[in-house]
Amino acid sequence: MSLEMFIVIYCFVGVLAGLLGGMLGIGGGSITVPCLIALFSIQDFPKDIFMHLVIGTSLAAAACNAAAATYFHSRHRNMYWPLIGKIAPGALIGAITAAFVIKNISSVFLEVFFALFALYVSWSFFRPFSHEHTDKKHPPGYGIFTLFGTGIGLLSNLLGGGGGVFVIPLLTYYRFPPKKIIGTAAFTSFIVSTTGTCLLLDSSSVTISSSYGYVYLPAFIPIACSSMISALWGTHLTNTLPISILRKIFASIMLLTSLSIGLHFFI
Repeated sequence: MSLEMFIVIYCFVGVLAGLLGGMLGIGGGSITVPCLIALFSIQDFPKDIFMHLVIGTSLAAAACNAAAATYFHSRHRNMYWPLIGKIAPGALIGAITAAFVIKNISSVFLEVFFALFALYVSWSFFRPFSHEHTDKKHPPGYGIFTLFGTGIGLLSNLLGGGGGVFVIPLLTYYRFPPKKIIGTAAFTSFIVSTTGTCLLLDSSSVTISSSYGYVYLPAFIPIACSSMISALWGTHLTNTLPISILRKIFASIMLLTSLSIGLHFFI
């Protein structure tokens, strides 16, 4: 398959990632990573840095996607800034820690870790998105949310995502308004993915043509550009359409992704 054909496919990946990222506040990495695993396998990238390239490229694209989603959600007043102020410091610490961990663990471990993560995401998104605000649970203080943010930043960057898939269940549990949850998740994704990307650009051990550190540019550029455009559609749909059906579709995709990676180790 020619590079031009791969670029076209990467554009389609970006459209899907941006649409779901903008609609659900997930940053797009949960879609980008499984697609890159499949496409990089076809391109036969070195196994020792295979998942590192997947994660670095996905984080770079997720940063652009989340930036667009954050901008559009802020215009719709879907941000909860006091809560962002509690999560952001920990998210930065976690993202920085993850970047150093990624450089020192095996590609196989990262692949297995993502398979388990995809299974978790599937379970999380199959659950109904709560719109009820009865029995509201009192959210914890600054210190606890900082710890939550650290865990979110660490796990998200290890998985090539921005953190939205962890932020959404957490804030849903505390019964924050659904649209505020999505906007807050988008901004958290922007912080985490941007930090991770910057720290993964300096790897001199990557010798693949057209890569910059662990970011493979022929994949990153089309995914980033198309996802930023489609993120606009996604944020618009958040404010006009129910999202329960798309959540179930996304959950199904994640379940199939987890199963496919698992089968990869037995075939």
